[in-house]
Amino acid sequence: MPPSEDVKILAEYAKSKMSSCKKCSQFIQAKTLRLGLVSRDPRGFDMAKWHHLDCFSEKVESTDEILGFAALKENDQEALKKLILGVKDEGNPNAASKSANENEDEFELEEETSKRKKTSKKKKGTYEIGEELETAMPPSKEVQIMAEYAKSKRSSCKKCSQFIQAKTLRVGLVSRDPRGFDMAKWHHLDCFSEKVESTEEIIGFASLKENDQEALKKLIAGVKDVVEGSPNSASKSTNENVDKFELEEETSKKKKKTYEIGEELENPAMPPSVQIMAEYAKSKRSSCKKCSQFIQAKTLRLGLVSKDPRGFDMAKWHHLDCFSEKVESTEEIIGFASLKENDQEALKKLISGVKDMVEGSPNSASKRTDESGEELELKGKKAKKRKKTV
Repeated sequence: MPPSEDVKILAEYAKSKMSSCKKCSQFIQAKTLRLGLVSRDPRGFDMAKWHHLDCFSEKVESTDEILGFAALKENDQEALKKLILGVKDEGNPNAASKSANENEDEFELEEETSKRKKTSKKKKGTYEIGEELETAMPPSKEVQIMAEYAKSKRSSCKKCSQFIQAKTLRVGLVSRDPRGFDMAKWHHLDCFSEKVESTEEIIGFASLKENDQEALKKLIAGVKDVVEGSPNSASKSTNENVDKFELEEETSKKKKKTYEIGEELENPAMPPSVQIMAEYAKSKRSSCKKCSQFIQAKTLRLGLVSKDPRGFDMAKWHHLDCFSEKVESTEEIIGFASLKENDQEALKKLISGVKDMVEGSPNSASKRTDESGEELELKGKKAKKRKKTV
């Protein structure tokens, strides 16, 4: 069917290599000719579905319907004219017979290439070794490997789920998302386990420091040994795994002890992934998670900051008086040094007060009872005065 009046056809040279063909799903290289079906999106902007010249199959009556045709080179204009004629001739029996013969030739070529690939892979033994070691095949051409220094501390490793610190080396598997953008799965250098043939496959390798380049080369050699079944590498990996397992057991035992103590105190220790932050509210939109009241702008607020599974930091803000988490010292509080002196003093008193509550100090208990008694006396006096006035 020819395109509707709402859909226009546009011909231009690709401005970058980020666009992909909607038929073959391959990237369209920069400065190469691409054809697009441009339609108006209900949200108010133009949306183009790009195609390679050979992948475009819409029926076009003439070149006058193609926007940007006059700005193309002569050879591309000729190729477009031939494409238009070819699409028109699809109903012609001679054209149908030609296309059928071409399809048969392509099918035969595909069969031959697939047979060659299978024989070459069997000789190398990649399938058998890959199945025994449960390691994935080398990344496809659509998946690229990139090495760079982390620009911030927000990215997390896809293997160990820990944060990757800023300005440290990270290795990523970059693939094209169907929605049209590049998506990277970052890893620590030690957590990366994909097989890489050489450093030429790694984007950004040349811009790394020498020591990081050497570390990457060793990593590539180590992964190769594991895949190829080297006995030395296997023994090393097993020893490393045993050491890691022992360390994990020790750390888990220590964590269990801390949680047991926390249960007795009814105030368990904060998990290491949760941080405490103190700052002045930037607006009056945040609300306290304890009393549910708004926190006024430019007033002190305390937050429990944790990493959300979706990849961003999430803060649970509290008023200073509503905060009841146990804090050992002010060094645990992010942003403490940037506070005013009186707010720093108030925080210190809050920390000591929470400690006394958890530890059951008799002095703090007596102080609180005295304070509560004084408050009750004041309330009684105020009530008597009100009765007299009434």
